[in-house]
Amino acid sequence: MKKILFAFLLCTAFTIQSNAQSNTGSATQTKEQSLRESALKDLSDIMKVIDITPEFKNDLMTLLVMRNEAVANAPEANRAELYAQYGKKLMGGLTDAQRDTLKQKTDLFIRLTEYKP
Repeated sequence: MKKILFAFLLCTAFTIQSNAQSNTGSATQTKEQSLRESALKDLSDIMKVIDITPEFKNDLMTLLVMRNEAVANAPEANRAELYAQYGKKLMGGLTDAQRDTLKQKTDLFIRLTEYKP
């Protein structure tokens, strides 16, 4: 009887543990997916304004995802500084002509370089 009870408790504990782990994974995936979608939106808006190569497109996507992850994981006090740093990196990768074209679209330029809580 003790062995049956022990086996039942062991199975129940395992089931509870595995369910708890699967629930946290889906929340993390949703957050990462949201950050990636935001970066993809920014990238598509950039591509509407300036012409970029496919290689540079991949680099920009990586940079935008990294920016979104860094800002999401940073304390509120540091977010504006991080956003500005990533904005400088983004602008540094553009040619002078691309940078000037992007600056003419002030709403997009501000969205890419300044943090809005």
